[in-house]
Amino acid sequence: MELYYYEGSTRLGPVNPAQLKALAARGIVTPDTVVESGAKKLLASKVKGLEFPPAAPSVPPPVPPVFPAAEPAAAPAEPAAASEKPKHRTMFTPFGVSVEVEESLPEMPPAGSSSAADSARRESIASLDKACDQVTQIGWLFALLAGLGAAGALFAFVQGIGAGIVSGIASAISCGIACQLFFFLGKVGRFLIDWRQRGE
Repeated sequence: MELYYYEGSTRLGPVNPAQLKALAARGIVTPDTVVESGAKKLLASKVKGLEFPPAAPSVPPPVPPVFPAAEPAAAPAEPAAASEKPKHRTMFTPFGVSVEVEESLPEMPPAGSSSAADSARRESIASLDKACDQVTQIGWLFALLAGLGAAGALFAFVQGIGAGIVSGIASAISCGIACQLFFFLGKVGRFLIDWRQRGE
């Protein structure tokens, strides 16, 4: 007896019953394979004498591994700002000697805020400025007296008064020294005021 079997829409054969049985044992013909015998078509599972290999247990598809979401990389820390180098400025003392003074920029207080320390500093600077003015005025007074002493010595010299010459010269010298001393103190005070204001 000639038999045919189908793979999809393809008709294969002919084979005899023994060959069909061998195909079924090898798994080529499955229970769902259509077998044609003459004008009759039926499933292979309906054909007597065919033994099919046990169906392999269905294995669920592998579950892909789930990895935890990667945390975003932390932003690199910004390098610490280089410490600001102190600035230097040249100060000139009343003696004409230049001095390198190291200064740093002070932190500015918030707008509209005024501390007692700032007020006290301003008052001390104002007092020192007023004292410098007074000292300078005293220096000018001694300068005037020195000029008067020099004028008196010149008058005594013209008149031939020896004691008046000595007295006038001594007065001019002493008043001149006092004048220079007070001028020097005034310059020192101005230097301190300028240094303090620049240091704020």
